[in-house]
Amino acid sequence: MTLGLLKTMAVAALKVHPRAALVPDMQESVFVGFLADVKEHGVKTPLDVLSDGMVLDGRHRLKAARKLKLDRVPVRVL
Repeated sequence: MTLGLLKTMAVAALKVHPRAALVPDMQESVFVGFLADVKEHGVKTPLDVLSDGMVLDGRHRLKAARKLKLDRVPVRVL
């Protein structure tokens, strides 16, 4: 059983799945702390994406990466 290809992808090439809005957003106060952690440590958990860059899991990590102007993030291509 394969768990997906681990690699990095350009933040600009990633897009949030349209149905992500069905899951509530992280509260802003929680996101501020999360953003500080990503700023200090980077994105440690890969985003789950399709080969076309559609993010299935990790939209808050992507949002943090965009706010911090990161060029690339770790992903797991499913």
